[in-house]
Amino acid sequence: MYQEVAENIFLVKIPLPNSPLKFLNSYFIRSNHPDSKNMVIDGGFNHPDCKEAFEKAMDALDFAYENTNFVATHLHGDHFAMFSAMDKEITLFLGRLDLEYLEKKVEKNSAQEVDRSDEISATSALFGMPEEYAEVVMRAQFMQNRNWQTEHIRAIEAGDKFVVGQYSFEAILFKGHTPGHIALYENDKKILICGDHILGKISPNITYWESELDSLGNYLESLFFSKQLHVEKLLCGHRSNEFDMYQRIEEIFDHHTQRLGEVVDILTAESRKMTAFEVASKMTWKVAEDMWSKYSKEQHWFATGEALAHLEYLFKRDKIKKYIDGGTYYYTANETTIDTGGE
Repeated sequence: MYQEVAENIFLVKIPLPNSPLKFLNSYFIRSNHPDSKNMVIDGGFNHPDCKEAFEKAMDALDFAYENTNFVATHLHGDHFAMFSAMDKEITLFLGRLDLEYLEKKVEKNSAQEVDRSDEISATSALFGMPEEYAEVVMRAQFMQNRNWQTEHIRAIEAGDKFVVGQYSFEAILFKGHTPGHIALYENDKKILICGDHILGKISPNITYWESELDSLGNYLESLFFSKQLHVEKLLCGHRSNEFDMYQRIEEIFDHHTQRLGEVVDILTAESRKMTAFEVASKMTWKVAEDMWSKYSKEQHWFATGEALAHLEYLFKRDKIKKYIDGGTYYYTANETTIDTGGE
């Protein structure tokens, strides 16, 4: 059920139903000190299977809700949704920028009387996806049972300290995977609990959030900062922790460099306006040329978001051109001449 990965730090595998990630790595940190609470980092979907595994771990480790702080490294549902939907009164922390993003989205949707299906339809149109994708995404597990109530959540600022028994963690802002993804670093013990900022066998999904947010640029800056930390034990959000963090960082840098080059090559070869969906369909996924055809529509959604993050990175650095038509983004290589009808 759980594994002690460092003294008084326990890894609990929370199942993620209908997700290719399979499991979330949740970390339970025992205080054993009267002046500090226990801490749990990341919880899982708001789904019965996640709740059952989580409750069993709380009982097995003898963690009481009233004596435990709960931290979500970022706002994605597989880390945050169960915490935000708990019917118990808990102390829940989330990075300030992620919290502000949620608050603005709730306020905007409420003011404009926009429901989630309208929001997803608008995003799929921006991506250049066929209409049927919006309905499929709305039914996906990561969209279910969301609780957007934010009043009870406490904001984490970069540099905030969390004392948990023998540990003193500092919050570090790693923007990119989400607008305000945070990690917890223990300088004396050289432990980094990094959420989805660095993963071993898979590359963290860097997607489009809003046009003013440079998701990939922020992520690469955060990744560079990670290299400066002295880390002896890395604890990730998914799958194995058994890999060399510094080597993995270089592999991720190489991955995105290759991705950016591939995007430019696709636009150059096509010599026409292309949507993010069209570009994504021609990119290499999982080192297999035909992998796109094997992906589900949900996977197409994530892949297109990642393609758009790379397209926006290139556009913001004047490497490609961008056009907006009817709520859809289009891109071309710089040398491509497009008749914009006077635009």
